[in-house]
Amino acid sequence: MQTFVKHIINAKFWAVGFLLIFTFSYATCKYGFKDSSPPPADVKTFRVNYLENKASYVNPQLSPQLTEKLKQKIINTTRLRQTNTEDAHYDISGYISQYQVSVTGISGSNTTRNKLTVGSSFNI
Repeated sequence: MQTFVKHIINAKFWAVGFLLIFTFSYATCKYGFKDSSPPPADVKTFRVNYLENKASYVNPQLSPQLTEKLKQKIINTTRLRQTNTEDAHYDISGYISQYQVSVTGISGSNTTRNKLTVGSSFNI
């Protein structure tokens, strides 16, 4: 009888462990742009100005990458065309206000998990 109880407890332990690992392996940060309605029909172009990095820690790769990713996201998810002229219907500007990397997990002497926080502000 005791081996049967141990077997049940062991099975519950593994089931809970599997459930926790499965849950936390899919608990990731995701971002997206959700638009409740498409741009008006008379809006056809957009311009994204270079996003200045005003964070206390400046990653030199972040500003150009974020600027380019924003342009590509708008091109791929809307019907708007990119332009670099002053007469764009949407003129998007902004800056990076925060860039922080912090350690959230340590195993022995190695970092196992980092947390990246990026804050930004946009004007359309």
